[in-house]
Amino acid sequence: MVRRILAFIAAVASAYIVSVVLSAQVALQEVASYGMTASLAMRIETSLLDLAGMLRVYLSLVAVSLLVALPLVALALKFAPLPRWLGYVIGGAAGLWALHMTMFAVFGMHAIPATRFATGMASQVVAGALAGYVFHRLSTMPQQTHASLQ
Repeated sequence: MVRRILAFIAAVASAYIVSVVLSAQVALQEVASYGMTASLAMRIETSLLDLAGMLRVYLSLVAVSLLVALPLVALALKFAPLPRWLGYVIGGAAGLWALHMTMFAVFGMHAIPATRFATGMASQVVAGALAGYVFHRLSTMPQQTHASLQ
């Protein structure tokens, strides 16, 4: 049980970090298409500012979306003949996609501006897929016994 909780926390953290960083990069790429340059320093600074600025609200939303998606995957895997890792990758991707579609339905606009573009939405789906994979890997790692540590 503790392993699954820690795996969930790692999955949420990885989804949040990758989602926010990729979102910032997609937004900066869009700005660059208007002729403005985005240096590496600007890209790093923007990513760090977004990670800090979106922490309270967006991290919570990512956590809730995965809290719904990952148990649904566990249930679906009892009936679907998919490899476990693939189920969690698909589930994590679907969880973040559903989060952004829900925010669009509620607010009538894209709460994360990068998701207005196909590349931005794809980046969010990739972040969710990574989260699913992280959860799969960390929740199935073999436990080390005291004897194996010696």
